[in-house]
Amino acid sequence: MDLTWNKLTRLPYTITHLKSLETLIIYDNELIYIPESISNLQSLTHLNLCGNNLYKISASVQNIVNLEKLII
Repeated sequence: MDLTWNKLTRLPYTITHLKSLETLIIYDNELIYIPESISNLQSLTHLNLCGNNLYKISASVQNIVNLEKLII
């Protein structure tokens, strides 16, 4: 799923219900944190958070067992 350039200030809660999601690109938005619920995306292999205003990324990202590539 590509959510690039959408001026998102927070991750839509409903995204964390997409259990089969493998790629999430949230490039160049206005996110300031990544919530703990991101760990619900256990099928996620690629996560791109580059180009945001992140000050906090939940430690639960490390619980995404299939995550191969994290770009911050």
